[in-house]
Amino acid sequence: MTMRTPSALVVAAALAACGGNGNNVDGSYRGQSIDVSDAVLFPPVVDSQGSSVSVVVLESASDACTLLQSQAVNNTSTVSIVLGIQTPDGRIAPPTVAGTYEIDGPLFRDPGTKLAAVAFNVFGGCGPGTTANAVSGSVHLTHVATAPDGNPRGIDGSFNARFDTGETFSGAFHVSLCPSARLLVGICR
Repeated sequence: MTMRTPSALVVAAALAACGGNGNNVDGSYRGQSIDVSDAVLFPPVVDSQGSSVSVVVLESASDACTLLQSQAVNNTSTVSIVLGIQTPDGRIAPPTVAGTYEIDGPLFRDPGTKLAAVAFNVFGGCGPGTTANAVSGSVHLTHVATAPDGNPRGIDGSFNARFDTGETFSGAFHVSLCPSARLLVGICR
């Protein structure tokens, strides 16, 4: 049995109040950085060929799930992490296991290859401003919780991404599924 002292509870409460949610990003691209306020896991994104990926979005706005369910992401910044695993039939499936997912993995991939992409976006009043895709690096998943349908419902991990300028972003995330989340951009407000 573990005894919790009042001081330990105060520290835990202070961390929660100060954003001790495990979501952070360090670094910059062309001198621009992001102060992460919240992060979410999108429902699987499916393309017309049947491939499906998971997307983690680290957001500068607070209450990211509500924002991404109902509004355009104007006047915010994001780091988006796309994750998938190569399947034997040539498609990509959402991540279901912990491990290292390579950014810009090999062109011809063996089944089971873990793939990632990382993008940095700054959105202005009418849509995208600065955008950049990482050219190398990796995302390390430490935990993937799956729903009964086999899709991720929660992901914990960290990443290190290098961009074409040589600048880097690194950070960590602890995200849960945000039902109906979508990235709506380009609407002036």
